[in-house]
Amino acid sequence: MNTIAVIHTVDEASPHVVAFVEVNEDMSLHEKLEAGFVLTNSINGRWWDNKEVTPMFDGKTCRSTTIGDHVLVDHLKYEVKPEGWFPVN
Repeated sequence: MNTIAVIHTVDEASPHVVAFVEVNEDMSLHEKLEAGFVLTNSINGRWWDNKEVTPMFDGKTCRSTTIGDHVLVDHLKYEVKPEGWFPVN
């Protein structure tokens, strides 16, 4: 298993890690990014209740991951955009 970080950037001046997500190390980069996105979205329940997720946010709730947020995989950061995933410099 690999641990990836999900970073919310949209609602605050500074980015902050909201979750660590466990993904299979055999997944492709794209699959890891997608898993981080899907597992931090409240689709069928609160995303922080997903067993693969370790929530890192303050408070009782946290919004879902959205366009403009980042996912960190193997020391490389990617931004969610409408067209897909793009590296962050």
